[in-house]
Amino acid sequence: MENAENLIEAINQCFLPKLNKNYDETETHAEYDTRNNSLEENTKAVVEVLEKMKIKIPPEEEVPAIIKSDRIVILATLLNLYKELLCDCSWNSDKSKECAKKINECFELKCETKLEDVLKKNDVWDNQAVFNKALDELCKKLTTDDFKKYPGQVEVYCDLVQHFQDFELTVKSLKILPVALILVDDFIEANKTKGLMCCQALLKKLKTEDFENGNYYDVIYLSVKNSLNHKDIKITELSQSCALLLCQIFPSDIKDEKLDEMYSDALEQLNTESDLYRKAAYFKYIKNIMQMLQIKCVGKSLFKTVICDSIENCLTDSVEEILLMPSLECLEEWIKYCWPVWKLPVDFKVLCALLKYYSKCNTGEGGLFVQRLIVTLVSLCSAEEQKQFVTKLAGNEEPDSSKIVDLTNEV
Repeated sequence: MENAENLIEAINQCFLPKLNKNYDETETHAEYDTRNNSLEENTKAVVEVLEKMKIKIPPEEEVPAIIKSDRIVILATLLNLYKELLCDCSWNSDKSKECAKKINECFELKCETKLEDVLKKNDVWDNQAVFNKALDELCKKLTTDDFKKYPGQVEVYCDLVQHFQDFELTVKSLKILPVALILVDDFIEANKTKGLMCCQALLKKLKTEDFENGNYYDVIYLSVKNSLNHKDIKITELSQSCALLLCQIFPSDIKDEKLDEMYSDALEQLNTESDLYRKAAYFKYIKNIMQMLQIKCVGKSLFKTVICDSIENCLTDSVEEILLMPSLECLEEWIKYCWPVWKLPVDFKVLCALLKYYSKCNTGEGGLFVQRLIVTLVSLCSAEEQKQFVTKLAGNEEPDSSKIVDLTNEV
């Protein structure tokens, strides 16, 4: 393809250059100004070369493989540049958006397609190949040592990874996950959040068989596990989502072990956590882990401690609003799988916590939920235990047998 090298060179002149310092080390970078000052001139060069080229080639026209390859490189590079110029960040100016608009107008005139639609399925070029090449070029730059020197390319990577499903494209997750994990492991919250969002999108496409030739799942697991300790609620929820997605694709020989470890860690975190929103998130997280562990989650007595503490704390209105429903739903899930080990003499504290809350609030959604859990737990007791229970409720008077019948019939 004529002028292909000239066009690639002109496009590369428009990119934000590799910074001398990491972008988080200083608020001002001379490179930002250098790029923005020369952007208009370089954009003009891109448009001039692009106007001379034949990018759109009808499918019926025979094209040498080398020209097809050049066209994929040009489309991928143009796409990366266009997205970098439009990303919402401090180093882009109004001039950046104006230049993106000029390049897009020229491309649309030549190809009857907007640059933002390059990844849509079409009969003119291989949109999957363009996507693969765009990500390949990004991954070459975004290494552990250099990713902070290409802030614009980080934004483009995140945009492509999080929206590839919108274009019905496939992605080789294990090939491009390293960049997401580099971001997850970074100490800057914004990078960690972006990395987790990318990780979440990619884990949805991974399958167990993708790990047959290695234990890369351990690398992913370690990054996600470390991010679970972060105090930001959004990062907490994203980390939990990634952990649950990873659980679904763990190889069978280590799945139960990893789940048990995650369950134990989550209970320990709940036992010491003071932030109510994070506590609520952890109850939802544990509920999902229980759905995978099922009867295997019976061995952790710490669960009863944290659930009792949580329900009792819900006697305070401000806590109740945040924590009650996640706690009750988690307890309901535990009962679903662990009811065979429920014993009144040793587990009476759980029932006491529910009764204490019910005595304060026996109406509304929370009250009805608690009532249902109380009835369920009492129905798991022996007839003699039920009599003792009703006796205590009646103030140590002789129990009314009809109350027991009514109670157990509600289950």
